[in-house]
Amino acid sequence: MRMHCLLMFHAPKYSAMIKAALSCTALCLLTACSTVPDPYVPSEIGEIRSSNPTHGLQLTIEPVSDELPFREPVHFRVILENVGEQAYWVPREPFILFYWIYPTSVRDHYVRERPAPQHYTKSEVKRLEPGQRLVYSERIETYYFPRPGIVEFWAHYVSAQNLNTAITPHWTGRLVSNSYGVRFNRPAPPAR
Repeated sequence: MRMHCLLMFHAPKYSAMIKAALSCTALCLLTACSTVPDPYVPSEIGEIRSSNPTHGLQLTIEPVSDELPFREPVHFRVILENVGEQAYWVPREPFILFYWIYPTSVRDHYVRERPAPQHYTKSEVKRLEPGQRLVYSERIETYYFPRPGIVEFWAHYVSAQNLNTAITPHWTGRLVSNSYGVRFNRPAPPAR
């Protein structure tokens, strides 16, 4: 302790550095404590956040049902719509990846390899005209969900670069859908 006091009073250049370091440390600790948000827990059933078009295309998800028995699979309609003024070629077999947040605030998704650039043929793509929609079905297994409650889902659509220059314009990029809350209800106790 005595050495520290001597250093502060007899070495002014070190004293200023120590004061600055202590001030910065205190500021960082106080700031970090006040800005840590509570974990997000889904609380709404139905559409929570709408999707935004990206370069003329828009992705929307709609569950078949807003409420399901706990651990029953959830089925979604996935709608890819051309909301722009230009037609695009898109893959017939889309890469759609779902994400979700459990009632415990934990985020999860299936792990799949993202598509790499490839040479698409005419049989592997479809022309999506302005105003036209493509509708896909997706099923998500829920038998491993941790507990009943509201789960928030959203999807990403990824289209890899087309190396075939004869098929243009090919839409390349990533779309993020709207998010949607689905309630998983605790099963009723068995009748006696």
